[in-house]
Amino acid sequence: MAEVYRDKEIREHLEAGYFPHHNIIANLATDQTWSGLTATLQAGETITRTELVYVKNDGKMWLAQSDAAATMPAIAMFTGATLAANAWGRFLLIGFYREDTLLTFGLGDMLYVSDTVAGAFDNVLPADAGEQVQVLGKCLIGTHIIYFNPSLELVEIA
Repeated sequence: MAEVYRDKEIREHLEAGYFPHHNIIANLATDQTWSGLTATLQAGETITRTELVYVKNDGKMWLAQSDAAATMPAIAMFTGATLAANAWGRFLLIGFYREDTLLTFGLGDMLYVSDTVAGAFDNVLPADAGEQVQVLGKCLIGTHIIYFNPSLELVEIA
């Protein structure tokens, strides 16, 4: 069972050094780098760099696609090169990611899960009936650095 802390307890834990300080860097200088909160998760299928994943009922990560509620919501983005099915790898849960080749959006673009390509980002809202809209983040710095913070709230197009 998770512990619940009150304000005074949080302050005491911080002063005692129980919670490490994390410095998240937004202006990443190198291609294919990230800064943020990650988790080591298991792939259900082959996953490649920057692909978006959801959790299937087997507990593994599968490619998210907004054309069906069954493949949503995206909860993370893969940060490595390629991850084989059933292998474990590092996924970005929230933070910044720089990708000079695969991610090229306009500065300020909102980012969504693609309705046409499994695991892909899109800067165009899904528009067809039954498709799911999920805000993933925003292109903040230049055209290759994104702020990734996937909302778990979905809107279905009627």
